[in-house]
Parts: sequence; C-alpha cells; structure tokens
Amino acid sequence: MSSAPPPHAGASDDAQAETPKRRSCFQLIAVLTGLYLSLFLVALDQSIVATAVPVMVSDLKSSSGYVWIGSAYLLATAAAGPVWTNFSDIWGRKLIILAAVALFFGSSLICALAINMPMLIAGRALQGIAGGGLVQMVHVTISDLFSVRSRSLYLGLLELMWAVAGGLGGTSFPWQSPLVICLIIAGILMLVFFVLSEERARYPLIPLGLLKNISNLASLLVVFFHGMVYIAQEYYLPLYFQSALAESPFRSGLLVLPVSLTEALAGIFCGILIHRTGKYLEITYVGCVIMTVGAGLYIIFSKSTTIAKIIGIEIVGGIGAGCLFEPPLIALQAFASQENTAAVTSTFGFVRPFAQSLSLVVGLVVFQNSMSLRIPGLEAAGVPNSVTSLLSDGEAAANVMIVSAIPDSRDRGAVADAFVWSLRNMWIMYTCFSAMAGIASVFIGKKKLSKEHVETITGLREKGVVAN
Repeated sequence: MSSAPPPHAGASDDAQAETPKRRSCFQLIAVLTGLYLSLFLVALDQSIVATAVPVMVSDLKSSSGYVWIGSAYLLATAAAGPVWTNFSDIWGRKLIILAAVALFFGSSLICALAINMPMLIAGRALQGIAGGGLVQMVHVTISDLFSVRSRSLYLGLLELMWAVAGGLGGTSFPWQSPLVICLIIAGILMLVFFVLSEERARYPLIPLGLLKNISNLASLLVVFFHGMVYIAQEYYLPLYFQSALAESPFRSGLLVLPVSLTEALAGIFCGILIHRTGKYLEITYVGCVIMTVGAGLYIIFSKSTTIAKIIGIEIVGGIGAGCLFEPPLIALQAFASQENTAAVTSTFGFVRPFAQSLSLVVGLVVFQNSMSLRIPGLEAAGVPNSVTSLLSDGEAAANVMIVSAIPDSRDRGAVADAFVWSLRNMWIMYTCFSAMAGIASVFIGKKKLSKEHVETITGLREKGVVAN
C-alpha cells in the first residue's frame, strides 16, 4: 500500500485511507445500534443529573456542588476526549469504545454509592472521562463509516438518544482573593504551555493548524457559544421550576422535557436536511437566530408564567439549540481530509464540553451575585432571617426547596421574585452569547459536501507502523 499523504500542519500521520469496504445492511445496523446505545448512556446520565442537581446539593448540604456536579463531569469530558481519539488511532475504535463503557459503568457505581459531595464529584469526574470517550468515539466512528454528505443523517439521528434519555430521566472566594488570583494566573500559564507543547508535538491532541483557517475558527466559536447556551437550558430551567414555581423534582423533569424533545427533533430534522440538500451553512444561520430569540424569551419568565407559555418558549429555545448540534461539525469536516477527520472531530468534542463547563460556572456566579443583591430588599420586606440566611453567601442554589416551605404567602412570593430576578440576569447573559454565535457564523465558509467516502485505517499494526 502506498504511504499516507502528508498531514496538515500540526496533524498526525496516524490515519490512512483505502477503498471503502462494502458492509451489509445488517452489519451497519448492528454497528449503529451499538454506537447509539453507547451515547444513550451519556444522554441518560446528563438528563437525570440536570433535573436532580437541586435535590442533590440540598441533601448533601453543599451549595458549591450545584456547579461542580456538572463542571467536574464536563471538564473531564473536554480534557479526555482528544486523548480517547488518539488512543483509538493506535488501538482501534472498538477496543476504546468498550473501555469507555466499562469506565462509565464503574464511575456511575461510585456516584450511586457517594455519601458526601467530594465522593460524588470524584465519581462525576471519572464519569466525564468515560463520557468524553463515548461521545468522541461515536462521532468519530460514524465519520469513519460514511461520507461527509451521508454522515450528517446518522449524526443527526444521535439526537434521538437525547430525546429518549430526556424522557427517562465566584462566591465562595472573592475575585480579589489570593487563591482565585493564583488559580487564574496558573490557568493562563498552563494554557500557554499547552499551546507551545502542541506546536512541537509530533502527534498533537488538538491540531493548532486548524485554527489558521478562518472558517474552522468561526465554526469552533459557534460550537463554543452554542455549548454555553445549550447546557444552561438543561441545568438552570430545573432551578427556575423548583424555586420560582415551587415544583417537585419529578414535575420539574417533566417540564424540561419539551426542550429535550424539541432539541432532538430539530437535530434529527437538520441531519436529514443536510443529507438531502448538502446545505449546512443556512441551517447554522437559522439555528443561531432562533437560539438567540429563545434565550431572549427566557428573560420574561416570572413566578406567574403559565405552563403553556413556558412550553412554547421552551420549544423555541429547543429548536434553536437543536439546529446547531451537528452543522458546525459538518462545516469543520467539510474542510478536512478523511485522514484528519478524527483530529477535527476531537477538537470539536473538546470545545463543546469545555464551553458547557465554563457556562455552568459563569451562570451560577451571575445567579448567586444577583441573589446577594436581593437579600437587603428581602430583609427590608420583612422576610425572616431564618430564610434570608439560607439564600445569602452563595447558598441559594442549595436551598431551592425552601420556597415551597415558607408558610407566609407574602414572604414566599418575595423569595420567588428574588429567584426570578436573579435568573433573569443570567438569561440576559446567555442571550448575548447566542448573538455572538450568530456573529461568528457569518465567517463560516461554504463548501459542497462530498458524497465519496474512503475508509480510515486505525491501529499501528494494521497501518504497518509496528511489525506484526
């Protein structure tokens, strides 16, 4: 076999292409079923956890847990995703997927047996490592199996797993504190070190050469801002339902269902549309506009908003977010050769969970700071100190259930208004993020999607890098 073509700047030469193998319909169904079920594990976990977070932090008495239960998972997902992809280039896709499934099972057991917040967060971090592998490998394997034009259909069908799973399931330390300042400086230094090491690495985790293409950079920015807004719906709508509306966790999960279902249906529809028409750029534009409108509509939520209006607004927000799950990935892959598809996909898989993790932190900071501003007003209105003490010092997210327990209707309404106002400030921020995604989408390039496909060889032995 002839040698592999030279890689682009910063990409590895660990993948080669050959004439695609013809697989039977049964083989394709079997492979896709296994991949979809693997992603279903991740989707089910996220859907259950997002709804149950307010109860978990309340039971474990940890306000910081509200952000760390999600962020520990998402940070680990972002960090581990590119590593899993590189491992799969060495040992093959199947072995790595099985390893990720096994790790996900073990880490889920740790979370189930957690007796305190540190143990739960540790389990969530391990889950994130495994989840990053599952999400990455499902996307990479589907990209291996089909052409750029065809894979959009099967990538879009991934959203069905989120629909089914959705139906089932800065205040601790001030910004000027030495600890926070040191962590920020250390983070910047580590980022610089990472960039320098990736520039010199023979097999980089994230090919920095991708960022030299303005279209790729714009696509990744859309992925970033979409991740910021999408995860906010999953995590902060339950907070609104359980605080301002005093709903139970079960009913809160039902009320989030319109978002999950709409996101999934929109994602599937867009995948089919790209498959039939090859148009990914127009869908990206529409998705950014609708997502901005949807995030803006969340601003009008109040303690008296009707369920019908809530569902209608959720549908708008879900359509916007659902339209942007796969088109940016297709845009990235359209400008990449087949041997670089895994690297492009791993970069995509790094940016989205990183943005989601950052979103949870920033969103909670805005919410908690806003709640702190409302405490004097609550005290002046005569709300008992026993209540306001549970809402100050960043404790509000851990005490959402207190709203329904306040006996006096006037005090209960005042506290609910405080939650609504604080969440409204947060949604204003997410509306701005949505608009920034729209601005970035203007710079995404347009390219005809290829219907031709070449098979990607994985494994050092199979590629002749190591002797048999």
